Amino acid sequence: MDLTTTTTFNNDSTTTTTVKPGSIEILRMWLEGKSARTISLEMGVSISTVYRRDINTITSHYQDITITTSHYRDITHTTSHYRDITHTISHYRDITHTISHYWDIVATSHYRDTIANSLYWDIVATSG
Repeated sequence: MDLTTTTTFNNDSTTTTTVKPGSIEILRMWLEGKSARTISLEMGVSISTVYRRDINTITSHYQDITITTSHYRDITHTTSHYRDITHTISHYRDITHTISHYWDIVATSHYRDTIANSLYWDIVATSG
């Protein structure tokens, strides 16, 4: 499946990529080796990653996901059903698995792991 790419320049080069559902594996492979980028999927999913070695696995059903990761070694696996997830992780060694059913999650981690799971209620999880 084709990847449509638009590049804009702020303080650094930001790449915006639009892909269709079902392109997650192609997107993952395309992301490897990129630095600053923003990825938009159909149904309003957007991912913003900064710096190197970020890996994002995103699955969306019905609603939006906004994910921001930064600093070198973040890994994020996010699944959303019915509601939004706003999820920010940063600083070097974070690994986060976030699953949301019906409600929002906001999770922030610095230097340590944060695991946030929601079934019916909002979660604000901070570790550091």
